[in-house]
Amino acid sequence: MARTDAYTAVLATNLPGATETLLLQACLLDREGSRRAWDALTELGVDVSDLLTHGGHGMRRLAPLLYEALRAHQLNADPELLTRCRMASMREELRARAFARVTATVFDTLEEAEIEFVVLKGAALAEPVYGNPVLRHSHDLELLVPEADVHRAAAALRDAGCDGSEPLRAGGKLRVFHDSGLPVVLRTRLFEPELYGGDWEWCRGRTATVTVAGREALVLKPALALHHVCVHAAYGHGRSSLQWVTDAVLLVRGGMGGGPDFSPDWTDLLESMERSQTALPLSTILTYLAREFAVAAPASVTEAVQRSAARATPLEREVALRCVWWGRPRNFTKAIRAEVGWWERVGLAFRIALPSPAYAAYRLGRQPGLGSLTAYYARRATRHTTRLLPVSR
Repeated sequence: MARTDAYTAVLATNLPGATETLLLQACLLDREGSRRAWDALTELGVDVSDLLTHGGHGMRRLAPLLYEALRAHQLNADPELLTRCRMASMREELRARAFARVTATVFDTLEEAEIEFVVLKGAALAEPVYGNPVLRHSHDLELLVPEADVHRAAAALRDAGCDGSEPLRAGGKLRVFHDSGLPVVLRTRLFEPELYGGDWEWCRGRTATVTVAGREALVLKPALALHHVCVHAAYGHGRSSLQWVTDAVLLVRGGMGGGPDFSPDWTDLLESMERSQTALPLSTILTYLAREFAVAAPASVTEAVQRSAARATPLEREVALRCVWWGRPRNFTKAIRAEVGWWERVGLAFRIALPSPAYAAYRLGRQPGLGSLTAYYARRATRHTTRLLPVSR
């Protein structure tokens, strides 16, 4: 079995790269830190305008936040970049108004159907944490609903004009589309891996009432919101967006300032971590945030998270490992090439191909007999051997 630090190295392959981190620092740090990051990007010859254009939606969504930093810190930017960022802010302002109208319609529909919900992620953070929806693009509206009500909620939304009839996915997610094209994601638990949970009953008592798109709505308390953002970032598909970094940094800070304090209660964070068995991904993310953005939990909290990560069970480690390429198989190659010793690499490869019986039982949903366990291992070994072959060339 590879040591916990080997798993941490693999989880770190999902973090933003050097150029992405510098751009995020330029957006998020104070004037001195922002200027240092901006100068470093210039010295590296990075064309930020081109990066925002061709770097994928994860980069493009940072444009309004970068525009605020460029103006506030008086960074030396060429007129083309300033124009691009200003136009992005204007488009986001128009989009935020449309998003608010759609959100109000969805809220009305669910309230009329007497279905409780908690608003998640971007829509929940845009006003209380960013202070301005323009600075936090939301590509969908995510809501946590009781599992018993998820199909009724989807039916109510479809009756109100939304499209979509997909089944409830294994990750506890069901999606419909407003006639504007905006996806409305209904979740029955916070985290996609079933091990992590985060069901309605646990979350409902840990909410706060804030303004969302001009309406009062329930959102997760800051500690639980921070935990959700960090663990979601550990999934492979979360790697395509950089907004989780801005969400997490601002949540640790308690918001952008000028509004009500939204600082996390660290006791709540530790309680949520222990309940969901997510110390390993949480430790990786918090270490990155402290190192690159100087936002850190109190020392006692950091130590508690690290101790819990060091005690992670084989099942916790294997689920965290699987999350690295969750929904993005190409991340598998990056993971197996993580900077670890050759013996640790062998241990990781072995555990990927032949997971523990506890993980097999977790994936099969039952305690397997010898025959089903052998069949599971054979399928797993074959599938991952085909993935490992290109890596070894």
